[in-house]
Formats: sequence, C-alpha cells, structure tokens
Amino acid sequence: IVSNNHVLADSNNANIGDAIYSLDNSAQKIGVLDNYLPIYSPGENRLDLAVAQLQGFDSPTPRGSAGYRTPSIGEKVYKYGATTGKTEGIVRSLHYTSKIKYGNSSAVFVDQIQITSNRTGYSFSEGGDSGSIIKSSYDDALVGLLFAGNGNWTLANHQTLVVDQLKKWGYNVK
Repeated sequence: IVSNNHVLADSNNANIGDAIYSLDNSAQKIGVLDNYLPIYSPGENRLDLAVAQLQGFDSPTPRGSAGYRTPSIGEKVYKYGATTGKTEGIVRSLHYTSKIKYGNSSAVFVDQIQITSNRTGYSFSEGGDSGSIIKSSYDDALVGLLFAGNGNWTLANHQTLVVDQLKKWGYNVK
C-alpha cells in the first residue's frame, strides 16, 4: 500500500512493523508499516509518503498502467477518494508552497501540485481522501499522490518524486 505518512505512520508517531488496519469498521489487520519519510517541522517537505506491506490476503496486480509523469498547468485530472469517490479537477500550480496542519503541529510543503475542482461549489477532495492517486484525464498517467486540502484546493506530491523515493527504498517500480 502506498499512501501518506500521516495516514499510515500517524504523522511520525508509528514504528516500522506497526499494524495497519482496514478503513472499514471491521478493524481487520491488513498489513504492517514498512517504510515512511519523516515529516519535518521545522523544515521543508516535498513528500508525505509511507508504505505498508499487505499481509493475509492477495491483492490484485494493477494492469495496463499508463505510467507516471509531471502534469501540466491547466491539465484536467481525476481521482477516486475514500470520502468523495471520483472527482475531477484542474492543475493550477506545479510549485505550490503551503503550511499544513498535522494535529498540534504544522509542516511546510514546497513544490507541490495544486488542484482545484472543475465544478463550481464542489471540492476536489475532502478529509479521508488522503493517499488517493491522481491521474491525468488525458492519458491516465499517474501525476500525484493526494495528501492535503482545504475545500478550495487540494495538494499532491509529484508522482515522479514518489516513484524516485520508492525506488530508493528498494521497491520494484516500473
């Protein structure tokens, strides 16, 4: 499972090997925390990233991926979130910087993808959508990993940085 530090590692409070539980109310253990990048405060961050290793069941292998790349300003994108389902948006910035609140502390994230909804009065994401993969509406390429939002805009880590970090950790990513 590729997701965010604040989702899988409880904003730096978890330990490698800690149990990861399902999103539903069953509280079923589905895996263990395998890796995460610390969120620095103070300091600058570029990734809110963590990985869990699934245990106890088979997960389908994605097929026919269109790869990953950096999006363009104005590009239409979409995601399927745990809270909001499928939403569509537009890339507004590739180098957005914002202070994000994590519980009682804040962290600065630099060079993030900023996305707004393409439907007036609707948000591209809401709480609980963190960890969603953002894909291009043009070619289905992975372009970002959703990690924050405020109702007006959503922030995502660049997929190229996500993949680079996964490779540094030794995961087989194409």
